[in-house]
Parts: sequence; structure tokens; C-alpha cells
Amino acid sequence: MLESLHLWNDLEVRSGFENMAVDELLWETGVVPLLRTYRWDGHWLSLGYFSRLQALKDAFPSWQGGVVRRPTGGGIVDHRHDWTYSLFVPRGFPLAEMSAADRYRFIHSAIAQVMQKHGASSALCGEDRGSSSDLCFEGAVANDVLDHQGNKIAGAGQRRGRSGLLHQGSISHLPSQNFAFDLASVLSQRVEFQTPRIDPQSLEKLVETKYASNTWTAKK
Repeated sequence: MLESLHLWNDLEVRSGFENMAVDELLWETGVVPLLRTYRWDGHWLSLGYFSRLQALKDAFPSWQGGVVRRPTGGGIVDHRHDWTYSLFVPRGFPLAEMSAADRYRFIHSAIAQVMQKHGASSALCGEDRGSSSDLCFEGAVANDVLDHQGNKIAGAGQRRGRSGLLHQGSISHLPSQNFAFDLASVLSQRVEFQTPRIDPQSLEKLVETKYASNTWTAKK
């Protein structure tokens, strides 16, 4: 468990490009653990870092919305109805230094606990399930969150860099009110509401040079 966690319920409705750029800037510059929840401007699909753009085109042949590639792994996520969040943990904090499997299990155990508190039966997936699909919610790996019927309802992609851990997660439906605060309270002993300062020029540059670039989107 973290000793302290900043919680940012980002109320600004952003494009997929801007959402990914905000996450990366926080990941690169953050000095304290922070949980961010956020919204999407319009209809968006996101690709994992290693996802194939052709797989997205095959799964959504008539898609007219936006497409963005995430800096983390995982599959293709449809963000029209999900609840998205990101967790940033700088280097030196125990959670950032755990193995990928251990930190994935820790974060998803917290999500399952909060879901149960809010009346939704849930459990962690015990082992990887073989799936040929590139769609995130059509396959489950160990420690994804499942509902009472065994369907995947929460997954995530992670990446640990020089600055620390970036965990980008999705829950397949909008959770109950106060879910973000309850999640932060399980992850940490102390929660503080904070709105970090994002340099607008750095954000605009990262959107233009990376996330809105066809080179980045089609890189795999």
C-alpha cells in the first residue's frame, strides 16, 4: 500500500491524443504517486503499444471515430462506454519496484475490492486464458478482474520507465459514484485531491509530434 496518493478527477473532456499526452507528461515529470480519472471527447479506440493497427481495422471496419496508440501494452479498447484511469508511481516507491505480475495483481485486487463494496460481484482471473483476439475485453490474463459470470470487466496496460510506473486501466462500464476515491483509499493510507499543472506548450508539442502522428499510430 502507498502511504499517500494524489487523486485527480480530470473533468476536462479531451481527445484521445491529448489524454495519452497528459498521461505521458505526468509519467515523466511526476514526483508523487497520482491516480487520474479522465474522459474522452467523442468516440475513441485505443491501441496497446504492441497492438496491430490492421487488427483494429479488421475488428471495426466501419469505424468513424478517433484512434490513438497508448504508451503501455494491452489490447484494443473501445472507450465509448468504459471508465478509464491512470496510475503513476515514481521510482523508489515499493509499488513501482514490484514485478509486473505483482503490481498488476495489487492494483486489480484493489479494484475488485471496491467493486464488491459497491455491490458488484468480482474476482481476479486465476490464469491466462488463451485468446486469438486483439480486443482487450475478449480475452483475460492472470489478475484481470472478472464478473460473477467469468467475463472480463477490468484490464490494463503497464510500462515502467526511468521515471517510474505508468498503469493505464479500463473498466468496461461506468462504476458507482465515489469509485475513484474508494479505489484511491484502498491503494493508499492517505488521499489528497490535487490538480497537477500541465504545461500547455509541452502538451501541445507532444500531441502534435507523437500521439496525433500517423507514424506513431501505425508503428506496428
